[in-house]
Amino acid sequence: ANTHTHTPDRRMADEDLPKASLNRIIKNSLADQSSVQLSKDAKLALGRTTKTFIHYLTAASNDVCMSSNRSTISANDVLMALAELEFDDFEETLEVFLKEYKAKQATKKAKKEAAKKTATSKSSV
Repeated sequence: ANTHTHTPDRRMADEDLPKASLNRIIKNSLADQSSVQLSKDAKLALGRTTKTFIHYLTAASNDVCMSSNRSTISANDVLMALAELEFDDFEETLEVFLKEYKAKQATKKAKKEAAKKTATSKSSV
C-alpha cells in the first residue's frame, strides 16, 4: 500500500535546495559579472544539477567509507571520492575550507570554555 501523503511534484519540491541558498551561491559565483541575469529555468536547472551532484558525491563518499568498513562518512572520504570522480580540481579548495572551518570551530570552543570558566569563578565568589 502506498502510504505517501505527498504527490510526486510536492515530494520533488521538498527535496530542492533552499532558494535563498541557491540564489546566494549563484550571486557569489557571478559577483564579478554583475550584469548577468538568470532566468527561472536556469536557476531551476542549476538547482537540480547541484542536487544531483550532491547525491552523486555522497554516494561515492559512502562507497569510500564502506570500503574502509566504517559507517560514518568523513571529510577525507569526500576528498577521496572527489579524486575518484576526477574532480581533483576541487580538492585544494575543499582542504583550505576544511582547515579554516576547523580553526573557527577550535576558536569557538576555546571561547566557550573561557566563558564557562569565567562564569564558574564568578559564581564561587
